[in-house]
Amino acid sequence: MLITHKKYNPKNIRYGFFNKDIAGSSHRYTHIHDKYIENNLIAAKIFGSEKLSIVQQKHTSNVIITNDYDSYCIADGQVTNKKNIAIAVQTADCVPILLADEEKGIIGALHSGWRGARDNIIAEGIDKMKAMGSKKITAIIGPCIHQNSYEVDNEFYNDFLKESEINIQFFISGDKRSHHMFDLPGYVKSKLEKAKVSEILDVNCNTYEDEENFFSFRRFTHHPDNAYGSLLSVIMLEG
Repeated sequence: MLITHKKYNPKNIRYGFFNKDIAGSSHRYTHIHDKYIENNLIAAKIFGSEKLSIVQQKHTSNVIITNDYDSYCIADGQVTNKKNIAIAVQTADCVPILLADEEKGIIGALHSGWRGARDNIIAEGIDKMKAMGSKKITAIIGPCIHQNSYEVDNEFYNDFLKESEINIQFFISGDKRSHHMFDLPGYVKSKLEKAKVSEILDVNCNTYEDEENFFSFRRFTHHPDNAYGSLLSVIMLEG
């Protein structure tokens, strides 16, 4: 199933966040190579494209400009102004961000975990779009882990306060002593606001809680008997 935001229906842009089920095909990337290829082709076909442009994600802040399908490299984001190239990111608790400037015809897709967000992958993606001519960018946040499911230790907490004391707003006390619950999508939204994104939307889906529809890496670490895989987020300029 392809999830979109009810408030965002651009005329010249197709986008969406796939859940586990892609046209009746369980979308498990990690362990089955043939299934990974098959599902990518199914997703591309749904978007009316030959294949997907996917980067090799390593929690970096690297964002590339994609002009064709031969851009496979180590990066965690892509932007393009080329039509009919479906750019995609994979996540399993991290935040998928799809970016779109409908008027200028420029799009982006970012994989943003806490590390990428703190290392400014969001600013990197927005700056690249602006350098290409973007003026009014809409950001749509996809399914990711939410605060009530994301417990971190004191070292993680203190590390974020070193970046800025303002980051305390993204933590509440956890059930365990010296543990905290981290608001990853809230932190990502603050980075989008700092980058002066015009509109920020959120499909508001918690990957950890909704086992029926979403994979979650953290849930898998807590329950290794559960299925492990990745979710796909795609955006494409039509033309």
